[in-house]
Amino acid sequence: VVIAAAESDLAMAQAAIAALGRSRSPLAGRFLATQYLHGPSALRPYVVHALGDLPERCLIERFRSDLRRAIDDGQTLLAQSLILALGELKDVVSIPLLISTLEKASTHSVRMSCVLSLSKMAREPDLLDPFEDVFRGNLLEWQMFCNAQQQMRMRGQVALDEFMLRLLQGRAAAHPAVLCELASCDTAQVARALEQNAEAGPW
Repeated sequence: VVIAAAESDLAMAQAAIAALGRSRSPLAGRFLATQYLHGPSALRPYVVHALGDLPERCLIERFRSDLRRAIDDGQTLLAQSLILALGELKDVVSIPLLISTLEKASTHSVRMSCVLSLSKMAREPDLLDPFEDVFRGNLLEWQMFCNAQQQMRMRGQVALDEFMLRLLQGRAAAHPAVLCELASCDTAQVARALEQNAEAGPW
């Protein structure tokens, strides 16, 4: 924690922040959230990435507003980190924001970050159809673009029941990613599924 908060050695701080992100610890999430809000600005992109890895959703609304600001201010590294974190956190509310960012972004790195982020939560591959010509000219980017569409197509075919099954099978220590996937599903459907499986609770 001491190393992660030190701005004097950025490489060591980045490594410590990444380790906290892999820890799956709620305390690490609280520390990183505080660092994002009040810590050194130079470390914020790495803190965002770690919060996405945890995953910790407590600052998700702040991430959306900060993404808009980062794009307007030309803070490319922070913008990329925020975009990717929103994908890791399965924040479906941010899908229109990511599409808008993809339309307006002036750098390929930000555009590709949007595509990768959308591939981790969106279920409609045709969302990316208008952007085919943007990536078609670069073989590597085109492959990543097509892979993203395929992931979105596959996610659209996964039923809510499958996520519920994963949750029920490991309910004593449910993997955070499963909870994030459920958070990206329709709220009413999730509520009905929880009611139907009330005997496996409490929730």
